[in-house]
Amino acid sequence: MHTRRHFLAMTAAGATVVLFAGCGSMPPSFSGDALMSSLTGQGLTTNQAAGGLGAVMSLAQSKLPAADFASLSKYLPSSDKYLKVAQDMGLLKNPVRDMKQLNDAFATLGLDAGQARSLLGSTSDYLTKQGGESARSLLVRTLN
Repeated sequence: MHTRRHFLAMTAAGATVVLFAGCGSMPPSFSGDALMSSLTGQGLTTNQAAGGLGAVMSLAQSKLPAADFASLSKYLPSSDKYLKVAQDMGLLKNPVRDMKQLNDAFATLGLDAGQARSLLGSTSDYLTKQGGESARSLLVRTLN
């Protein structure tokens, strides 16, 4: 009987650990995020969309002057969440510094070339709606 109590206590403790570990890996909420809604509406999972956008933002952070990156972040209000998802997924062990690394991140997410183009095109369209040509040009400079 004593052995059974010990087993139940261990099981309960194990379940608690698993429960807390699971909570730490939950993706953030993107409720009301029009860009995420557009991307998931095109068939990308939340993790693919947020991870891909996080990788794009990492590239922008590497390539743009700080003031320009801050401007880009204002047009993408969930940019911190995108970066966090990409980091939590292991995409940003090192910052994304060039297009090869960005394409590698997309491939890790399971995005094919068409899905990657769609993500970038939707992001460009979204930025244009948010801040006009100056916002879109920040993305173009990131990708060149």
